[in-house]
Amino acid sequence: SLQEGRGSFALIVTAEGYLVDLDLPEAATVTLFCSSAPAGVACDDATADATWDSASRTLRLRVPAGRHTLAWGDDPALVGSHALDAVPLIIDGEEVKLEGYARRTGRGFLRNWWGQVTVPTPRSHLLELSGLSGSVPSVTWDGRGVELTAAAGSASATVWADAGLHYLTIGAPGELSGVSLKAIGPAPVQTEMLPADWELPEGALTVEAEEPSAESGVKATRTKKVAASGGLAHVGWDTDGMWAEWTLAAPADGEYELLFRAASIYNGIYRELRLDGELLPGAAPLGFESTGGWCRTSNDWRWFRVAEPVRLSGGNHVLRMTRLEQSMNLDLIALIPR
Repeated sequence: SLQEGRGSFALIVTAEGYLVDLDLPEAATVTLFCSSAPAGVACDDATADATWDSASRTLRLRVPAGRHTLAWGDDPALVGSHALDAVPLIIDGEEVKLEGYARRTGRGFLRNWWGQVTVPTPRSHLLELSGLSGSVPSVTWDGRGVELTAAAGSASATVWADAGLHYLTIGAPGELSGVSLKAIGPAPVQTEMLPADWELPEGALTVEAEEPSAESGVKATRTKKVAASGGLAHVGWDTDGMWAEWTLAAPADGEYELLFRAASIYNGIYRELRLDGELLPGAAPLGFESTGGWCRTSNDWRWFRVAEPVRLSGGNHVLRMTRLEQSMNLDLIALIPR
């Protein structure tokens, strides 16, 4: 209750104690009715000088004019929104700390942890969250949502990370005790960028990249580009995880060199390749270099050769490319019999 003036308030009863938001036009004495004497009382996160009356089971304290938050219970600092203990994140045996904050809502706390993570080499990583309670957390990696697989008290996901600094955020209604990031799979293998005047040899088999047989929900587009085969290219590879498939027809059993005609302004382009559902030999992601442009006003196309040849049986095969990092336009896919 409020004495010596008018005001408004909102009360939240929580497992940790009581929380009141006050809006006072002038200073007032506030009376708090409690079933028992609380261990502490706080006003705006500072210890408050309150008087307990056991006969009426009330606390009384003087509160200045304005908006204030009162909290009382066994530990008033934990009743309202508050900082959380840092959570350890282990990456390649090294520990970094994720800062945390618990924001009070009408239904409890929404807990958030965040921090910067330095990845030494480009690689797929297994992200694991342990000591979880409550529903599955929401996680972002460099601002992009991460889809988690939940298990008892834990959750995990595979994320691609280029070398360098990355930003991780975790939001959960429950607890979190630890996070780990473990490199999995081989390091990327760089494709060979061939000279600008290099041409396909006679007998090479080609597929127009802008004519995939299947694509992910996020699709690239068919766009006119300078010097593109047939005038069109497959562009807009801007979303991690997007993929496209092409049907490759091998005329006979044997080994084939696999090449891509591509263009980009970026370095650090990485793609996962699968042939008939299986990762290419070595299972390593492929890296591509910048060609210096997007073929908007000039011919920036270059051929890139995969280091290891692929062995194919005669007939049709399905090649899938999945974006891991950075955008790159595609014009042609080629097979050269060895």
